[in-house]
Amino acid sequence: MIYTVGEVVYDIIFKNQQPVSGNPGGSKFNTAISLGRMGMPVSFIGETGDDEIGTVTAGFLSENGVNTAFFRKVTGLKSSIALAFLNESNEASYQFYKYAPEKSLDFELPLPVEGDVVLFGSFYSLQRNQHERLMNFVSMARKNGAVVVYDPNIRKPHKGQVSELMSLIQKNISMADIIRASDEDMMNILDSRDPDMAWRLIKDCGCSRLFLTSSTEVLTFTDSLKLTIDVPVIIPVSTIGAGDTFNAGLIGGLLKTAKTANTLNEISKATWNDIVVDAIRMSQEVCRSMENYLPKNYKL
Repeated sequence: MIYTVGEVVYDIIFKNQQPVSGNPGGSKFNTAISLGRMGMPVSFIGETGDDEIGTVTAGFLSENGVNTAFFRKVTGLKSSIALAFLNESNEASYQFYKYAPEKSLDFELPLPVEGDVVLFGSFYSLQRNQHERLMNFVSMARKNGAVVVYDPNIRKPHKGQVSELMSLIQKNISMADIIRASDEDMMNILDSRDPDMAWRLIKDCGCSRLFLTSSTEVLTFTDSLKLTIDVPVIIPVSTIGAGDTFNAGLIGGLLKTAKTANTLNEISKATWNDIVVDAIRMSQEVCRSMENYLPKNYKL
């Protein structure tokens, strides 16, 4: 089973100051939908409001093959909304209107085991009212042999809070077997797009694998290799969900090649190359539409 844990928002997308699309979203939610559409066994862990958006979101998960056993509609809570404004290059900037329960993840969580994958991250993973509970879940998953992937997904609206949250970011990194971060994440965390500086941060926190993505290339760092793969040039319709879908491709590749965290070191350079190339292809497929995820019944 793949477990993705994170926030849920309803994305309203604007182009030329006009709304052009609306989709249920949230970084780890988007990844779950893409995995579900790939036919992967995936469960989404999270909460939403007890309102019309919440009803739509719950139905959307089920319709796309995502297990909702650990998804909750919280009584009296409003669903969160994200306004995404596309620029001339169809890259998004955001305004968030978020509503969270007083106690997030306040229900029985699953127990990942050897062979499972857990994906967590975003600002959701830095909220102090749930961080300890989230870390207990991730720690148990890792102890049991599941592969843990952390995606910081730190966006510009949150950059001003990074200094006060750095200890939590470092803790999250230390809990992961793999970090998948964008150059934008690292700019917001480190005030630099220097990939070597990003790799030093990851290493210093105790993680030994980094996938650093940008619009032009993907860099893969491990203790034994550095791999650079160019990203083909396309004209995107929207870049929303591109990184989330890269995560889906990365996790899909992992399930085919590494059954436990201990076998990650056995993956060859050629196999990592194949996994990244497939993940790039999926990421770019999402950029060809206004949806945040792969097309239904996607076949690689």
